[in-house]
Amino acid sequence: MCLLLLPALSFAQVPHTFNNGEVADADKINENFQNLADRLPEQDSSHAFVEQRTLEDGKVFTKLRLYEKASFSGFRVDRRLDDPNLAYEDWGQETSINALGSFDTAYIYVYPPKTNIPNPTNTDLPATCPDGSAPEFFYQASYSYVMRNLTGAIQFSTAYGDMSGIYQCASYVCGDNCPNDFNEFYIMEGQGIGDYSCIESAVMYGLLGGGNARAWNKVKGPNWVTGVFDASYNDEFGTYFLEIIAPAGCITSQD
Repeated sequence: MCLLLLPALSFAQVPHTFNNGEVADADKINENFQNLADRLPEQDSSHAFVEQRTLEDGKVFTKLRLYEKASFSGFRVDRRLDDPNLAYEDWGQETSINALGSFDTAYIYVYPPKTNIPNPTNTDLPATCPDGSAPEFFYQASYSYVMRNLTGAIQFSTAYGDMSGIYQCASYVCGDNCPNDFNEFYIMEGQGIGDYSCIESAVMYGLLGGGNARAWNKVKGPNWVTGVFDASYNDEFGTYFLEIIAPAGCITSQD
């Protein structure tokens, strides 16, 4: 039995308790173990692709939700103490699960960019706004995001490709009690290494805050934030998606 591996679960919360000398009922013991099993954190998970189809040239297009389960911690370094809104760096780390498997992820966001990053020129974007229009380019920042595991990684950046940048949807209204101050929609192209080096093109996109800007439950401090992902908002406008084109057999689901 692996009871020593369950320090975070409170045994006082199981349905039945027993006292010394009392005969334990087998059904009640089984209920206790089932209760613990139901509350165990999932070490790995299987989730289906949103779409996977073969293109005319034989390559395979795959679309998946970037987050099925996730948590993160982030930090901010102000580079302009007189007005932090004009110059700052955000960086953080995540643990995430999606249809490709489990990943350790990290990001860094620098505004204004320390290096020259060209504005996007490709208007054939993978996402649309709620009214069906294309997101409009808003501004450029140095934004990098990497998802990695022990066998490979996919790195995304506003420095890659010709559509990467920070956009916005004028037709989107977050509504009452919106948790975000900004209507920002991110599109970043990427490339793979290791097991994912077979990827020929990759793009991730989504709204600040995920589905309807509400997919992250956050606790914030002056220069830090931590959060847990709420998958119930997946597939609403702004959900983070990952689209990949690769040779057949390159991208397989953990399902």
